[in-house]
Amino acid sequence: NEPNASKFFYQLLHNENFFASEVIKEKSAELMKSIKKIGVKSGEISKDTTVYQLHYHILVYAVDYINFTRKNIFGEQDVTIHDVEKLTDNIMKILK
Repeated sequence: NEPNASKFFYQLLHNENFFASEVIKEKSAELMKSIKKIGVKSGEISKDTTVYQLHYHILVYAVDYINFTRKNIFGEQDVTIHDVEKLTDNIMKILK
């Protein structure tokens, strides 16, 4: 169930009692480095973008946006493919 999965991931990201293992941290950092390398090579990511910024915008920003869209001051609403496309476009502009 996508809403439950994204809610769980949102809570996991914001739960200060959760600690990722060193292996998970290392694999996450390596994944972000690989994504950055591919993005810089293709011209979609600036060489000045840090791995930390990349991690934030790909994971935290995206998950927070989806959570806010689902439950916000304007009422509950579904996340549509248009929302995902707009979010992706925004992130790519930030990273460039």
